[in-house]
Amino acid sequence: MKKITHYIEFEVMFLIKKVHKPSTVQAYLYELENRVHMELDDYYKFVKYKKGFEGELRFFEMIEHLEGEYIIIWDINIVKPVRVQFDFIIITANNILHFDIKNYSGNYRYQNNRLMSEQGKTDKDIFIQLDNADSYLKQLIAKYEMPQKLISKIIFINEDFNLTGFSGKDCVMFSHELEPVFNYLKSCKGITQQMINFADALIKLHDNEGVDNRIHYYNLEDLKLSLRCPKCRKMEMSRIRRKTYFKCSCGNKLKNENAVLQAYEVLTLFGKDKVKRKDIVDFTGLSNRTVTRLMNQHFYKHSHYRGTYYKKGEQINI
Repeated sequence: MKKITHYIEFEVMFLIKKVHKPSTVQAYLYELENRVHMELDDYYKFVKYKKGFEGELRFFEMIEHLEGEYIIIWDINIVKPVRVQFDFIIITANNILHFDIKNYSGNYRYQNNRLMSEQGKTDKDIFIQLDNADSYLKQLIAKYEMPQKLISKIIFINEDFNLTGFSGKDCVMFSHELEPVFNYLKSCKGITQQMINFADALIKLHDNEGVDNRIHYYNLEDLKLSLRCPKCRKMEMSRIRRKTYFKCSCGNKLKNENAVLQAYEVLTLFGKDKVKRKDIVDFTGLSNRTVTRLMNQHFYKHSHYRGTYYKKGEQINI
């Protein structure tokens, strides 16, 4: 998964207060891609998450470098007292923008306030979903006495999405209609402490794991364990002789150091409790010497009667 850094930017005065972080289940399923034949239920969850994430990421990349003064919050999932989810909340001096991103592609038709695909699949009523989220956000805006007007929209972000039988709704925007949004954000001026406090209050309500947090672990022995390109997600990384990096078929390079870190993160995500040097060597194909040096730089070495393994955290000897 593309790594997105949390940061606050003061030069252009926009603040990125929160970006999406996958839940444990989402991260696990996302990393399983092309490593194992998933069970059908897991595969459907994976496809749904991947499609949604890629659409949200596309929108985030459209707005993350726009000049202007506003606060971006990407992904708020509230479980209690009600279950509601917000893809993007953008706080400006005059308006609070709530965007629900839909990454649908292909041909759909609008019928009875629902969207129906060519295969006859009807999606849940996205308009009721938007109304529910809008209603709860209005309650929070009133609670914190925010003076801004709330504007809630569904954005169909995919250019390959075609919707027939739809005459338009005020709450709907398509990918080719976003320029006014960008121009508005670039024109925004003024971030107050009240705006920052409200953003912090929303983030405190976020539950990253949600209610669907049980993982069906696959046997580690059944998984294809190899490096994944951070750019294209293919597992076609090759070691470059006498170089300190791997290279993907797409041309992207991955430093040995990052390869070791990736291997460790993937192994722990897949449920391996004690990661040893041999595990990283087998995963990456790097030499024992290189792996030992890099592991000692980034992890604590734990001595155990069954061997040495590496962990994040304080160093202990057992």
